[in-house]
Amino acid sequence: MLKYSHEMEEKYVIIYDKLGEYLESKKMKYIDLQKQLNLSPSITAKFTKNRPISTETLNKVCEYLK
Repeated sequence: MLKYSHEMEEKYVIIYDKLGEYLESKKMKYIDLQKQLNLSPSITAKFTKNRPISTETLNKVCEYLK
């Protein structure tokens, strides 16, 4: 889901709320993605804080969750 954030003048186009909800529905956490995909802790923190990540990382996560 794309959403535009007006909070604190920061403009993030991609919000990862649905990813968190999806993981929860599968009884998973971001730490599970981190371990399974060998992601750094900073990448999983970026998901929880809606910070930009590379399209390569996003594609890796999508491929894993297919």
